[in-house]
Amino acid sequence: ENLHVNSAPVVPVLDRLACRQLGQKLPTGEDVVAVEHSLLHHLKGPGYRRNMLPAYAPLTSAQRSALRNRIYPFLPVEDPVHAERLLLLREFEDLLSTAQPERSGKWNLMNRVHHEFIPSDLMLQTMIQGLAADAFVATRYSERHDALLVALHYRSPPGRVLWHAWASRVRTKPTFNEWFTMLKGSESPDRLYDLQARRYGF
Repeated sequence: ENLHVNSAPVVPVLDRLACRQLGQKLPTGEDVVAVEHSLLHHLKGPGYRRNMLPAYAPLTSAQRSALRNRIYPFLPVEDPVHAERLLLLREFEDLLSTAQPERSGKWNLMNRVHHEFIPSDLMLQTMIQGLAADAFVATRYSERHDALLVALHYRSPPGRVLWHAWASRVRTKPTFNEWFTMLKGSESPDRLYDLQARRYGF
């Protein structure tokens, strides 16, 4: 529910729908933001409403708590919250290493000092914003936290060679994002092959 300060509405900056269309009405009188939020409720995204997670957690809450507490005696200088954060970052490093085997050098996320809490009802909007840049998506289920780890990343082969780039006339089928950012308003290709550009190149 949106707050009000001096009669002015205050909306979360991550709620991009409300930021753009707050106060607008449809011809039927329905609130545009409420309708868009209801439509989002029916979409699927990694981790949203347990999508891509087991229907039921393999471990109970008590079992997960016992599993976490097993390692704390071996980390006497770390408080439990910080220890869990380090272990979670380690899982992300393993996930990214699996997703990018061509990368030279190991991933090191331990120096990441900033993190942002995203409310569950705004997670899907945030995910859509990240996917609009056509990033690759890597996921892994963590039994320890009963959570889905989601990493949006870009492939960067050795030598910083681009994973894919527009270097000639389009011959394979572009995604909507590729068409919107690269081809919209330009001359349409005379022929396209029914092949996915991300798999076969352009």
